[in-house]
Amino acid sequence: RRDDPKKPLTLLHLIRLFKATRCSGKEISSLIELLTACISYAEPGAVDMKPYLIEPDHFEPVWRLYFDPLIIESVKCADSAIEKAACGQTVYSASRSITVKWSDGREDFYDDGNVEARERVDDLVHMALSVCVRKEQLMKLLESIQLCLSKADHVIPAWIRLYRHLTTLTLFDDDMSRILFDQFFTVDMYSPSQIVEFINELFEIWPKINDQNIVESVSINIAKLIENIIAFKTNESSTLVEQLIERICASTPAQNVRGHLCFYFLLHDTLALCNSKDLTSALKKVDLPILIWYADYVFLKTGNTDQHRRYLLSILKNVSMFSQHDLLYHWIERTASSCVSEETIGFELIESSICPTSTLPMYVLHSSTDRIDQLLTCVKSPCAIKYINTFLLIIEGLARSSQAQKYLFRTNFYLTLQSWLDQLSSSDTDPIQSTTSIVRIVHLLLDMASSKSFMHVDDIVRFFLNNYMKKILGINFENNSPLARIILFLHSHSDVSFSMDITNIFTLLFQSLKGEAFVVTSATSHFVCLSKEIVKPSSYHIFTTLFTPFVPQLMGLLGHTGSLKLAATIILAELLDLSPNEREILSLNATSTSDMNSNVEAGINDSKTQQHAFFSTEIKNKQNYVQVRKEDFVKAEKLLDELKKSAANKLDNHLRTYLPEVQPDSNILTSTEDENQDRLTLTETALENVSKVMEVINDPVPILLEGSTGVGKSASIMEAAYLCGRRELVRYNMSSRVSIADLLGKVALVVDLDTQ
Repeated sequence: RRDDPKKPLTLLHLIRLFKATRCSGKEISSLIELLTACISYAEPGAVDMKPYLIEPDHFEPVWRLYFDPLIIESVKCADSAIEKAACGQTVYSASRSITVKWSDGREDFYDDGNVEARERVDDLVHMALSVCVRKEQLMKLLESIQLCLSKADHVIPAWIRLYRHLTTLTLFDDDMSRILFDQFFTVDMYSPSQIVEFINELFEIWPKINDQNIVESVSINIAKLIENIIAFKTNESSTLVEQLIERICASTPAQNVRGHLCFYFLLHDTLALCNSKDLTSALKKVDLPILIWYADYVFLKTGNTDQHRRYLLSILKNVSMFSQHDLLYHWIERTASSCVSEETIGFELIESSICPTSTLPMYVLHSSTDRIDQLLTCVKSPCAIKYINTFLLIIEGLARSSQAQKYLFRTNFYLTLQSWLDQLSSSDTDPIQSTTSIVRIVHLLLDMASSKSFMHVDDIVRFFLNNYMKKILGINFENNSPLARIILFLHSHSDVSFSMDITNIFTLLFQSLKGEAFVVTSATSHFVCLSKEIVKPSSYHIFTTLFTPFVPQLMGLLGHTGSLKLAATIILAELLDLSPNEREILSLNATSTSDMNSNVEAGINDSKTQQHAFFSTEIKNKQNYVQVRKEDFVKAEKLLDELKKSAANKLDNHLRTYLPEVQPDSNILTSTEDENQDRLTLTETALENVSKVMEVINDPVPILLEGSTGVGKSASIMEAAYLCGRRELVRYNMSSRVSIADLLGKVALVVDLDTQ
């Protein structure tokens, strides 16, 4: 610098000129040419000026020019045809002078009418980005981009141009990619076709990126763009999404020798989005070869296996619900033929692809002996127990098919089921999941034994009686115990020789009630199941016969609480053939309660004992009446006069002042400690309520006490009867089952056993 050689070199004084709004388009073009000349100056000993382009604080107007198309926005000319024709052009030639206003707001006058294209800052921007030596410099330049006020048509080509250049830089990473996408999402897209155009441009750049983090980041952002397309909720948007799915599939290595694995990443993100938005037509665009190629790729364990495995399983879960392909066959075939080290991925594929409404019916429909053999090979693997619910779903589907059932039940598959039962009964798996699986396996075994195609019924009978019965009695099935069905099965095959009598099952069941708490809980679940089964007409005769020797033990269960007592009550009602009224009385005395710990239950039992003594309908309170004297009539007449003269809102106050005066003598209200232990505690409010009842106790008009449960309605009546004495108190519990015959009696024919 000739003015002051000691001053540091800088281009800031030139870059700041981009902010000058009064500069014309020609002047900005000259400024760009001047900056280009400074940077390109290459005389011997010259300093490289490119690093001086890095001015983040003053780079925002440069970015505006970068994303501006620099087209003619409006024209002033004597010829109106020229004004219309020139708009939207970057260059134009007119036959007369013309004034042009550019898209960046600057104006130029062309006397000869020849409008030249504006100089662009693209090369300067790319130079500034390329000379950054630290990530922070590059990040600051990119963070100064502002696109919120730009038009989408202008932004898309410039954004693609910028992103393509950044991918060539060594400093470029997923943080910078995120900044660019965040800025792009601030642009208002007015049509889904614009977004599709942008995505198609990305498809040309994206596969060439080598950084895995950037690849995944771009995939997520493309999925967001597709979500924006779906948000338009038009027929066009749905069609465009389907077309995008087709193009993604066509860009995978399965259908294109130049395809890239990154499109499977995008398929993973997009299918999950389509599934959440119920775009089933888009999900159906994924062809079977796409899935098979990716599965084989994962099976071969090339590349990042764990990541691709997750993506593959996610794709299968989204596709299988609406797939029309026989996915299960392909995965079962590969799992059956694979080596031990590769079995796990095969089972995961089967688990992710099974759907009760699509893939499973397709597999069952095309089932054959070869396919069932492949399935049995899979279930015999030690890994199969981890995926037992998946295989049970498949086997249950085959068992419902008459064609597949014949072959399946002729095999020794029942041995595998028995092995699963032993493993589940002794494993540390989730108890709820384990018991559910055990119930399903037991039902499968019983279905097999009931089939005409099955030839090993004796083995299953012995298994349940000799090997598995003690285990099953120790399992808590809650309300889903299979014991009743097992007993019915064993009873139907009682001609088979076995070492353990069926009645011994009931003996073991009653003995288990004397064990530890968890054993008692398990036994309770079985009793509940048996109580539900004995009321069925088809099972009544069998279970009454089997339970008859155990009536004393059942009577002993009435001393228990909760569901065990209720189950015993139901079974006894059937065994004793009680009438409806007798069943009702027995049921009311055996209401089911929640299971509680022993301390709380003991306290509740004590409380119930006291309540029964207090509220029992058998108690008859007998005591002398309170004597009525002449003074009482005088006071009553006086009260009636006061009530006639009182306002309606003050009647209650008069009664409250009168009631304490007519309370029974203190000698009557007091009693011995033994008599009071089961009586109502007479607080001020309770005494007031009881006194009101006593006043109208001789009135022939019935009275009604209203109040929530537990406030003391019954207790007040009992206390009033106790204080009045010499009254027979009858308590009748009303319910929806009470009939007129229960209240008034009925005439019925009774068989005389003597006269017949």
